[in-house]
Amino acid sequence: ITHYVDAYASYILLAKKTNRFVDIMTAKKGCVNINSSTHSHVYELFDFVKFHHMWREQSLALDNRWLYLPESTYEDLCWTAIGTALIAMTHLPEGETMAQSRGGSDHLE
Repeated sequence: ITHYVDAYASYILLAKKTNRFVDIMTAKKGCVNINSSTHSHVYELFDFVKFHHMWREQSLALDNRWLYLPESTYEDLCWTAIGTALIAMTHLPEGETMAQSRGGSDHLE
């Protein structure tokens, strides 16, 4: 069974990171609403973007676009995560909380 786990390790990592992104954005399963510009979820959102950027760059380096998600999905994921993090960092007043579940990519387009 170890062979199968190794073979699918990248997919397992993708699923874990995506599940965490969804949990952060919905403030569920151990995640809370972001309540400061330095909240840990802000940095997790940037890490999620970094993960997708690295994966996309690897597929582009191999000249195989089928190794990654469609460009529109990449943009939606990144802008949703970056937008939420930047709003928290630049516009969240001290002592206030944002409901990141009310966000999405529409307000950024």
